[in-house]
Amino acid sequence: MKTNKALNYLIPLLFLSALISTATGLFSSGGPGTFTFTSLHGKQVEMYGYGVYQYDTHFRAPISRGTDAITLFVGLPVLLVAFLKYRKGSLKGAFLLAGILTYFVYNSASMAMGISYNFLLLVYIIYFSSSFFSLILAIFSIKFDELPEHITPAYPYRGAAYLLFFAGLSVFVWLSEILGPLFAGTIYPAGLDTYTTEVTYVIDLGLIPPACYIAGFFLLRRKSAGYVLSFMMLTLLTVIGCVVISQSIFQAAEGIFLSPGQYIGFTGIFTIMGIIAFRLLFLMDKNTMEAKMKA
Repeated sequence: MKTNKALNYLIPLLFLSALISTATGLFSSGGPGTFTFTSLHGKQVEMYGYGVYQYDTHFRAPISRGTDAITLFVGLPVLLVAFLKYRKGSLKGAFLLAGILTYFVYNSASMAMGISYNFLLLVYIIYFSSSFFSLILAIFSIKFDELPEHITPAYPYRGAAYLLFFAGLSVFVWLSEILGPLFAGTIYPAGLDTYTTEVTYVIDLGLIPPACYIAGFFLLRRKSAGYVLSFMMLTLLTVIGCVVISQSIFQAAEGIFLSPGQYIGFTGIFTIMGIIAFRLLFLMDKNTMEAKMKA
C-alpha cells in the first residue's frame, strides 16, 4: 500500500479551516442580541443574535455550537492522531483516517449549506472541499484486494452489519417531520423557521441509509470494500453519538428543552448507537492485522 503525498497538503488545510470555523462558531460573541424576525412563511421566529451564528435561530444556533465543541475537542485531535499513524504507513491508521474524514465531510457539508450566510463562507467551502477530497484520497490509498488477509476470523461482521442496518433505518425518524406537515396541509416543518430548506433531511435520508446498507451487505459478504465502508460509517455514528449529547447540553444552557419523547427518539437512540459503534470499532481494530504502506 502507498500513502498519498497529496494528503500532506490537504489534511493541514482541512485542519486549519475546521479549526477556524469551529473555534469561531464556539467562541465568537458580539451582535445585536436576541431579536424577532418574520420568516418567509409569516412566522415570528426568535433569532440567536450573537457571534457568527447571530442570523441563525435561537433554537438552531446552540445545536451548531454543540457540534463545534465536539469537532474542536474530539474530531480534530482524532484527525491528527489518525494522520500521523497514516503517514507511518499504518493500515489501522488509514482506516481511522477514512473514518474520521467521513465525519468531517458530513460536518463541513452541513455547515457550508445549512448555516445562515456569514463572513466564514469561504472557510466553510475550503473546509468542505479539503474534507471531501482528503476522504477520496485516503480511501484510494488502501489496496482493497489485500484486505482479507489482514482480517482475523473474530472480526465482528454480523454485529457491525446489524448496527449499520438499524442506523440506516433510524434516520427515517425525520420522515415524521416531513410527512406530518404535508398531511396537515402546512407543507413545511415547524422547525424550519427562517430557513428555506432542511439540509439535514437531505444528507441523513439521501446518503446515510444507502451508505449504511451498502456497507452492511458488503461486510456480511466479506467483500473488501465492506471493511472500509463499515469502519467509516461506524466512526461517523460514534462521533454523532457525542455530538447529540453536546447539542442537548448547549441547548439546555440556552433554556431550550425537548420533550421526553424527543430526547429518547433523538438523543437517546443516537447516543446508544454511538456507544455500540465505538465498541465495534474497538473490536474491528483489534481484529485487523497491521500492514505497512509504502510512502
